Amino acid sequence: RVALDEQNEVLAAIRRNERVAGIDELLPAEEAHLERYHSAAQAELADAFAAGAASLGGVVSTDTLAVNEAMVARLAEDLILPMRERLERVIESSEGNRFELSAFVRSSYREWKQRFDSLAEELLLLGYGWGAYSALPAGSLVVWQADPACPTCAEVEANTGVVTRVPDAFPSGHKFPPATRGCRC
Repeated sequence: RVALDEQNEVLAAIRRNERVAGIDELLPAEEAHLERYHSAAQAELADAFAAGAASLGGVVSTDTLAVNEAMVARLAEDLILPMRERLERVIESSEGNRFELSAFVRSSYREWKQRFDSLAEELLLLGYGWGAYSALPAGSLVVWQADPACPTCAEVEANTGVVTRVPDAFPSGHKFPPATRGCRC
């Protein structure tokens, strides 16, 4: 819903301006832009974290703050910064022409909405995994198990079958899955 509202706001801002000189005329400052998406996803991520903890008999811990920070970093890296950079390039190349910008915004938000779905799934898996891991007492033995139905990556190959103790990391440096985008360990 946030993306649709934002698209409408951007298109309205383009219509109000004869020429768009910069991204600041279309979107809030980067930090506020990021916070908009973070706020929208925060409750669902907290629920995923709690479900992960509950799956191992635990309760929500203070790690939710770290999960939220990780979520903000992923939102910035995977969505907001690329979105802003691409829009800035189009503003520059179109010399602010509102007709070109409108067409670009419509097509880009269609594309980005697909990324939102994928990123939302990744963030929910991250929250669930972190929650499950946080429910384990220090010293617990954990083993990395790959999903045989999913393709492997270097992290999965390094971690699969390895046993560690909480809070030690697996060979890839991760403490719990998912290790990479698309990881379903």
